This record gives sequence, structure tokens and C-alpha cells, in this order.
Amino acid sequence: MQPGQILRNILPQTAPVSAVSFRPGQIIQGTITKLFPNQTAEVRIGQTKLIAVIDAPLEAFEKYWFRVEAGEDLTRLKVLDSKLTGYAANDAAQLLQHLSLPIGKEQLKLASFLLKNGIPATREILENILGWLQASDKLDLGFAAMKTMHSKNIPFIEENFQAIYSLEMGKSFSSQLGRLVEQLQTLPEHSPASLKLLETAGSLMETNAAKWADKALLDLARLWLADSGGSQKAFQVLKNLGFIPAEAAEDQMLNSLLNRTNLEKLRDTRLKHVLNVLGKITAASSSQDAEAAKKLLAGWNGTLTGSTAFNEEPGRLKSGNSAPDSVKGESAFLPSKEVAALTKHMLGEVITKTNEKNVSETTKLTADIKTFLSSLSGKQQIDYSLNKLGSEIASRLDVGPMQLRAGQYSEDMNWFFSSIVKDFGPDFSKADDIKLHLKQMIKDLGLEQFLSAPIQEAEPDTQSALKFALTQFLNSSDEKLLKQTAEQLLHRMHAQQLLSNENGPLQNMVMQIPLPFNEQISDLTVQWNGRKSPDGSIDSSYCRILFYLELGSLNEVAVDMQVQNRIVRLTVYNQHIEAVKDIAQKWIPGLKENFNKIHYTLSSIHFMSSHEGAFKPQVNAFKHQSSSYSGVDFRI
Repeated sequence: MQPGQILRNILPQTAPVSAVSFRPGQIIQGTITKLFPNQTAEVRIGQTKLIAVIDAPLEAFEKYWFRVEAGEDLTRLKVLDSKLTGYAANDAAQLLQHLSLPIGKEQLKLASFLLKNGIPATREILENILGWLQASDKLDLGFAAMKTMHSKNIPFIEENFQAIYSLEMGKSFSSQLGRLVEQLQTLPEHSPASLKLLETAGSLMETNAAKWADKALLDLARLWLADSGGSQKAFQVLKNLGFIPAEAAEDQMLNSLLNRTNLEKLRDTRLKHVLNVLGKITAASSSQDAEAAKKLLAGWNGTLTGSTAFNEEPGRLKSGNSAPDSVKGESAFLPSKEVAALTKHMLGEVITKTNEKNVSETTKLTADIKTFLSSLSGKQQIDYSLNKLGSEIASRLDVGPMQLRAGQYSEDMNWFFSSIVKDFGPDFSKADDIKLHLKQMIKDLGLEQFLSAPIQEAEPDTQSALKFALTQFLNSSDEKLLKQTAEQLLHRMHAQQLLSNENGPLQNMVMQIPLPFNEQISDLTVQWNGRKSPDGSIDSSYCRILFYLELGSLNEVAVDMQVQNRIVRLTVYNQHIEAVKDIAQKWIPGLKENFNKIHYTLSSIHFMSSHEGAFKPQVNAFKHQSSSYSGVDFRI
């Protein structure tokens, strides 16, 4: 079972079609199963039965063609003349003749599908569907999409068809998102919309290890450039990890930084300003223009705020700078060693004054640090070093003994890891960390409809969400291939909204999001369904929870959680079920205890193999008060 298909597979493949599914003007074929007084009858349409008012005398157990008429309480059906002339030799051809449509091969195949699945048709709907199917890649997937739309009572419009069709394609959400990021990265030039989309989609596709590596690199740069007691240790760690050539001296590296960095590639305006000034100082020193250097250095105030970070007023070098004597002295230029010291100090000022909680600032600064280092060691080497750093942090955070990678490290490396590992998260062994992380992922995607008012503490920043970025990009881009990928993602997100619905007192929601693990991204699929509480939330005392996840070692994992009167029954599905069962034993007592803390009772845990299709969730199997429902209560 592919992750991208789980949304379709956990939905009922057939569902009763209610009277509200029919619209005036639709043509249907049905069999009279029972006759009642007052021109009413029970009609079977495909696998569905309904009571309707019929305006003509009919015989039981006979098949008729009907047109849906406007009615108040019951569906009203008008009998059509089934004795058609010409070459209409079967039901599909008769339907096309009733709709005054040409009888071609594609039309017959579509009409036959509609009749077989009891899907009512109008001329407009059939013509529209035919156009959608001709534009789609695979006819069978198009038919499957229509069947889902009919069973879920989703209106037959093109936007909805494209949304459900995107699910039938079977591709995982994370793979589609990753493809979008790759295509965006190949653009020779970026518009504001494409750059925003790349930033938004790229952040969602970062593994935890990649995020930790970026954070660690920023911490490492801060420790080095702050010129504190650990500066030289941090510089040695940069060498050990391969960010800086092993033979490079600090002064040499800092001077190379000025010569090789392309200011146009930098994203942090403060760094651009700093390096621009440093470049002028270097030029002034080289040309023995000492006065120009004095003016630039005298204006350094270390705050980097606004346009006054550097002024052109001459004066003495302010305290705290690295090379006061060389400026005050009679030397006509600054020696390279002192330029390097000044460079280190000024870059350190930028980094130490950056607010770590400002995601935009830290993201830009980290990207620029990578640009600096790439100019020295090459992008391929920097990417390798980041992967190495992220993997090492992941192994130190992972409590699983099979994942720990023992190794001998230098004193400097051990010093660095011991000083940073404690700051990383989220910790997926803690419920609060999981809840906060999932809430943030939902907001980042732009799927705020899954956050109810009791959970949603603040208005989401919609302009930072993927859904908004996709819409903005599609409205401004002419890149055909990129637009196609972006549209597929937007359709995929729309499908989740279509499949989440209310049915009387019952509420059903389906959600699929990319979930970052240490060194992989996997789709987390969650479905929940239950009786609505007075405040609009799902009654957490009676619900069904269904999780589906693809893991690196265990492969497909599904957890079915049924809750009745706050008594919980769990079923775990996996192909390595015996191993999972053995591993799980030590966690079960803690699981029971945690359920008790939130006033639930874990009654049983069952482990079942998913080999040969053993996992086939039947979402209508869980019943409460004679109402079929199943799913996930996200707020437990």
C-alpha cells in the first residue's frame, strides 16, 4: 500500500446515496422493488434504495428510466419512455439518447460506468466529465475519482474532480512536495513568489537532522566569531567537520572570505552592509588610502540598526574593535592580519545580535553562512559536512540502542556536541511536543480547518503557509512544468477538505501531512470520526482513531484506536508484527499509565500482520448508537 493511496483506502468504497444526492434534471435508471399508496415506491438504483414519489403507474420488479423532478420531502421521479427507436441496443446507449448525446466509444464507456455505479447524470455533467477524463492521464483513475465523489456526495465540478483524482494517483504528499522543491531549485532566476514558495516548501521538506545541522552550524559560527574562550575550539570543530579546509589558518580564511564572497548572493542585509564596508577598508588599505579606512572604521557602532550602522564621519575607532592601534598609528594601510581580526569581530557582532527566536532572521543568516563556507570549501563539501553533522546529532538524540553510532571524537568535538545537543527537539516521546509540532505543521501547510477554536490559540499567519504560497505562485508564474506540480499539491490539499465533512450528528475529518523524522520525511495520515459535542468538537468519549505512517525500518505501520465510553482498544498493523509486539512490551505499562492520567482506560492492545492485505480498515465498522462512524479524534 503506497502512502499516497491510504487516504483513498481508508474511505468506504461504497456508501448509501441519500435523497439529497439527487438534483432536478438528472437521469437515472432504477428498479421498482416495492409499491406503496399515494404514488410512492421503493426504487433500487445500483446498490442503493430510496423511497420516491413517481408520477405514473408502474409494475414491481421492472426496470425504468427516470428523470429527477423538484420535490419537497421525498425525491420525485418522472418516468421516461424506455421504448427508444434507432440503434440504442443497450442501457448505456439509451442513457445517451435520453440526454441527446452522440453515441461514441468514449461516451458509451462513461455512460456504462455511471449506470453500473448508480451515478445520476445530466447532459452537462456527462459532457464535463468526458472532458475531464480526456485531459487526465489514466481513465481508470478518473473513474475511481468519480466513484469516490459520488459515494462522499461531493459536487461534480472540475476543481473537486482534480482534487480527488490527485489522491487516486497514489503519490505521497511528501514526494510531490519534494519534487516541487527540486524544480524550484533549478530556476535560473527567482521571482518574489517563487522564492517565497521555495522557502516555504523547502522548510517543510527538511528532516529533523537537516534542521538540527543548520541550528548547530549557526551555534558553531556564533561560538567561533564571538571571540570568547571557546573560539579556537569552535574553529577546530569547523575543520574537523570539513566546513573549513584542514590546512587553513584563521587569518587566511577570513581574508579569503572577503575576496571570494559574492555580495549579491547574500540574503541578510546586515551582512551585506558589513562585507561591503570591509571590502572598502581592504581596498583603501591596499591603495594606502588610510584616511578612507579611518572614516569607515570610525563610524562602526556595533548595533547594525538601520542605515546608520556605518557613517562617514572621521574620528577615533570606538572601543571593542580589533585593530585600533593600526588605525591610530602612522601606517598607511591595515595589515592583513588586522583586517582579518576586524572581519571576525564585525561578523561576530552580526551573529551575536541576531534574535534566535526570529525564524526569518536566523534562516537568512544560516543560508549566508553556508554561502561563506561554500566559497571556501565548495558547495558539495558543505552539503556533505551538514549531512555528517545532522546524522551525528540525530544519533546522540536517539535513545534506541540499535541507532547509536559509537565513535572516538577529539576533545574539541566532544565539547561542542555536549554544549548543543540539549537544545534540540521536538521530542516525539513527549505528548506536548507532538501536539505542538503537529499544530505547527498544520498551520505551515495552511490547513487551519483542522484546528478547532479550543486548540487554535492565535490567528495563523496565512501568508507564511504553503497553501497561500502555492496560490500566489500559480497566479504569477508562466513556468508550465512547475505550475503543474504546484497545482497537483493544491488539489491534494483541497481533497483533504472535501473528504472531511459532517453528516448529521457525526463529524469526519481526514488529514495527511509530511512528518519529519531524524533522517527521513514520511506522510502521516490521520482520520477521525465521532459524534459532535455541543461546542462543535468531536466527542472524545466515543470515537475511532486511525493513524497510518511509513517508517524507515518497520515500513508501513497502522494504528487503529477505538474509544467507547473512554475505554480504549488499540490494534497495531505491521508486516514485522512479532518483532513489533516484542519491542512494544516494555512501553505498554507506561502507555496504560498515561491513558489513566487523562482519564481513559486502555482495555487491550492487539497486534496483527499486514501481510497479504490483512490491513483493510473498514471505516463503517465502528458503531455507536446505531450510527456507523470511525476515524480519529485529534484532540484527545
